Amino acid sequence: MMGTPIYEKIIQHLLKKIELGQLKPKERVPSEKELADQFGVSRITSKKALEKLAQYGVVTRIRGKGSYVSEHFDSTRFADFGHSADKEESFHQSGPSGGATEQVTIGIIASYFSASFGLNILRTVEKTLSARNYHLIVKCTYGKKELEEQFIRSLLDYGVDGLIISPVNGEHYNEELLKLVYRKFPLVLIDKYLPGIPACSVYTDHKQAAGVLTDYLLDQGHEQIVFVSAPAENTSSIEERIQGFTSAFLKRGMAIGVNSIFTDMPALNTMAYDAADPMEWDSGPLKAFLDENPSITAIFACEYDNAILLSHVLRKLGRHHDCEVVCFDMIYSRHGYFPLTHILQDEREIGQKAAELLLAQLERREVPLLNPVGFKLKVKSHDTRYENEY
Repeated sequence: MMGTPIYEKIIQHLLKKIELGQLKPKERVPSEKELADQFGVSRITSKKALEKLAQYGVVTRIRGKGSYVSEHFDSTRFADFGHSADKEESFHQSGPSGGATEQVTIGIIASYFSASFGLNILRTVEKTLSARNYHLIVKCTYGKKELEEQFIRSLLDYGVDGLIISPVNGEHYNEELLKLVYRKFPLVLIDKYLPGIPACSVYTDHKQAAGVLTDYLLDQGHEQIVFVSAPAENTSSIEERIQGFTSAFLKRGMAIGVNSIFTDMPALNTMAYDAADPMEWDSGPLKAFLDENPSITAIFACEYDNAILLSHVLRKLGRHHDCEVVCFDMIYSRHGYFPLTHILQDEREIGQKAAELLLAQLERREVPLLNPVGFKLKVKSHDTRYENEY
């Protein structure tokens, strides 16, 4: 690309306005957003222009207020800026003390980071970004769309260079998230993707994983199996797990009962926000469902927290010995013991890939939109026939 970089054109534009007296000392210069809109670029580009000007002392940046023409800046020093390649090169390589580097800040937004799933993703993202001396800001939405929208806006106003987001479940896409996608703002979605929306996503193949876990139960001789989750609400991860569950039956030519799917479990991320004790959840509907279906011999819990609640209810009903519970993810004991057969998602791979794909976008490289990662089936017994990697 032989043309002048856009951020340099923004710099020249602002210097010209200062030179002509259209921007005077102590006057506020256009914001990152205003410049991005004016030049039709991302805020990363406009931010870079303002940071370069700040490095050389042309403007003073005040967090939360904006950028202002420096009080003692001498505009005559740059009267012929843009006409001298030497001066231009000197400007872009210099800083107040020479060779200053730019600060890059990344935001990560998720419902919350639990020991069963999410915490290792966060650790891996932080480690990867820290290796580049990048800063990370963490926000938890606890499943609330309004918080997700608020955090996206506030982090953009703060000036983050990119975002990693695990989208909130819901029937409608978050408008602020869609704006990021269509502005081509550096963005990676984790754990799920948005069907029909061209956003870079890193996720487990939930349909395949759910099929593998269901196959395990069917191979154990279970036929009366129920899938249990919170409401799907157009959530790709839950919807695909349901698809994988039903597909496993259909592949074997087996019928699925009318009561094979129960989606009235609580959303644990919302309960975490409200500081509620999961064991105090109104388990009446689940107890009634299990009483009405005494032939159930296995339960596929969509998440580990759901599995814990299920085990608690089954114990109260005296059915914990004759009803097997399996799930996604698990909290391991200090000695690696796990009490339930489960799908182990590769959190470290998700975090590593998400960080690398975001870095690639910051470097203006093309990235694939859909990026599935592998998983493992972990069986609680020592029967290694079923403990496989996918």
